[in-house]
Amino acid sequence: MNDTLAPSLRLLVYCCIMVTRRRLVEEVAIMQVFLCEQWGNARPEEGSEHYIAYALEAKTGKHYIHGQLIGLCILLVAHFQGQDTGVIGRCLQDLGLDCSFAANQTSRDELREILLTMGDYVRSESQLLPGVFHFRGSPAATMADEMLDVAEAFFPPPATQ
Repeated sequence: MNDTLAPSLRLLVYCCIMVTRRRLVEEVAIMQVFLCEQWGNARPEEGSEHYIAYALEAKTGKHYIHGQLIGLCILLVAHFQGQDTGVIGRCLQDLGLDCSFAANQTSRDELREILLTMGDYVRSESQLLPGVFHFRGSPAATMADEMLDVAEAFFPPPATQ
């Protein structure tokens, strides 16, 4: 093959792959919306990160900024599931999303209490689809502390004076 055509061919193949991936993502998103419409709510697209947020809202009666709270809860659940929280935490930081306890108008102690009761919470909420807390129950106290440590490593509490 002509050396001048090879880069063009590679670019064409790359573009075809990217278009195919984009179409796949679009089709999956459409299917997800369809599933939610059939289900009657957005529960099928929500996971255990949302369940922590729901439990916090139920306990406090407060409303939170959705993206900030879910970002924090994604970090918590990712650690509980043994996932790499580094990628997630850096992504949230790069987006400029402050997912700290303070930005979420909550505290480490309040979230710890929520985490320690997640097994009971998900069993009491019949509309939730099965997630990690349905299968594993609440994290043990040491695991809850680790989960909160991970969140604070990426989003440290404000310095006290």
